[in-house]
Amino acid sequence: MDKSKLEYLQKRTSEIFKSNRYEDGDILFHQPSPGTYGSFFGWDSGWSAISTSNTDPEMALRELQTIFNFQFDSGQISHEILLGTENSSFGRKLFSNLFEGQFDEKGRSVFIDPPSFLLAAEVLFNRTKDKRVLELLPAMERCFNYLVETRDLFGDGLASIIHPWESGCDFAPYFDEPMNVNVNKRFWGIKYLRIYFKMIRELREIDWNLDIIKNERKFMMEDVGINGIAAGGAVSISNLYKKAGNGEKAEEYLSKAKKLVSAIEKHLWVEEKGFFYPRMDIDNPRNVLRSTAIGISPLLSGLVDPDKANNVLENYLLSEDHFNGPYVVPFNSRSELEKRIGFKHMPMLWRGPCIWININWIAAKAADKYDRSDISKYITKKTIELLEESDFREYYHPEKGIGGGAKNFTWATLVLDMIHDYF
Repeated sequence: MDKSKLEYLQKRTSEIFKSNRYEDGDILFHQPSPGTYGSFFGWDSGWSAISTSNTDPEMALRELQTIFNFQFDSGQISHEILLGTENSSFGRKLFSNLFEGQFDEKGRSVFIDPPSFLLAAEVLFNRTKDKRVLELLPAMERCFNYLVETRDLFGDGLASIIHPWESGCDFAPYFDEPMNVNVNKRFWGIKYLRIYFKMIRELREIDWNLDIIKNERKFMMEDVGINGIAAGGAVSISNLYKKAGNGEKAEEYLSKAKKLVSAIEKHLWVEEKGFFYPRMDIDNPRNVLRSTAIGISPLLSGLVDPDKANNVLENYLLSEDHFNGPYVVPFNSRSELEKRIGFKHMPMLWRGPCIWININWIAAKAADKYDRSDISKYITKKTIELLEESDFREYYHPEKGIGGGAKNFTWATLVLDMIHDYF
């Protein structure tokens, strides 16, 4: 690629890492965007570790170590940890009592996040061959096992989320049906917020007990992103054990990855649509047919049936009806946005027309798993265009390329990893 473009992206990335870094003794991580998101978030730090593996591998290792140093005994990794919160946003302070109901005495949220950090460990090891990465493997195992065992609330081999925020895709349109929100009615956004905060209050009252959640049929959903990224993470664990010379463990986690992908294909794949969709309602399980780009994530494992994978790539990722357009990769299907009035605007995150650079990274990596580096390079090229035109933002408009949300957003630094792999 053009040298001046690369130098610009490297310069901005360096500036963002410096401004967003939080360090206190052994703790090191990158805030997504100080002043807007001013604390530690699990999958955010996973993306940061992937990015910094290209610029400062030692920093990437320390961020991964921070993630696992706060792991619960159960193996769970928190969605958020209250570190660096002196820079928290006004909104965070306004709703502090509601938010803090999810944190323990160490400041760890009981919520989970998609385990991007499992993928990050393999990326870092492949860059550095640093054996200290391999020391994280037992913690990585516990994290994966927590998701597919403790969080298997439907009893079908898939991890469940107990609040939409655990998906990482906060107010994505596939939550409209389970939340019983009609986005074509007035004040639907207020209803969403009331429901979400009520859920936190009720979960706090039952002390986040998963048995009660299941028995009382509170919100449970089998999210594609959690499971797709976890499947890719299991393959990463297997690959790292293989490189550590432990063939038995490598085979064990490859087998677990295959088992998870089999469950994803059985329960989240909708044959008539040719795509992956989340599933709701434990008593009457059904898929929520809202097409979002997180449906590409099961391909991260490289274990999805080739015909299914090809359908996802050709008929969704490359289709102008869904995830291809002037800019890529739009999170919400372009054709579905046109049909739903409430989706045309973006009063809440992950709704309406929006591109998120971590989803671009997922899509590029998924395509590469199926020997479609041409698609990976195309996504990387279009990502570079977005950042050149609108700088490093939280999200972007897929038709106009305009940046929105927080500025100096750490996720956008993933472009350097994409350039490393596909240019």
